[in-house]
Amino acid sequence: MKIVIPAERPKYERALHGGVDLTLSPILKTDREFFERGIEELSIESRFARFGQGVSNLSSQELDYLSDVNQRSHVAWGGVVGDEAAGVGRYIVTGDPTRAEIALTVLDRMQRQGVGRALFEALTAVARHDGIHEFVFEARSE
Repeated sequence: MKIVIPAERPKYERALHGGVDLTLSPILKTDREFFERGIEELSIESRFARFGQGVSNLSSQELDYLSDVNQRSHVAWGGVVGDEAAGVGRYIVTGDPTRAEIALTVLDRMQRQGVGRALFEALTAVARHDGIHEFVFEARSE
């Protein structure tokens, strides 16, 4: 899936394992189509790990939820290598304003290259700036 990050959007670049550059940028509502197409690039196992089931497509409401973020209480950043999607990370503040639930999704072909770590570190920097001191998440055993 080809992605072009608009010039005016903030960006952060970081080298991955093997020396390729990952570009991270905040998700905007206009990125909805990338979520719609991106689900097709996840294996059934990755879909289950992220969504709790092996979904083959996302509903209109799910697409809105994933792409229409306010970058305060619902923060999301995407990662791109060249012009290809690599992954997305997000956190959502629920209840306690110093605590957020975090989720990361890395496309199968980009796993084990440092994309998840880079997304986690970017979200951590944003969270610290916004007064969040703790992330919580759900992990599934394989």
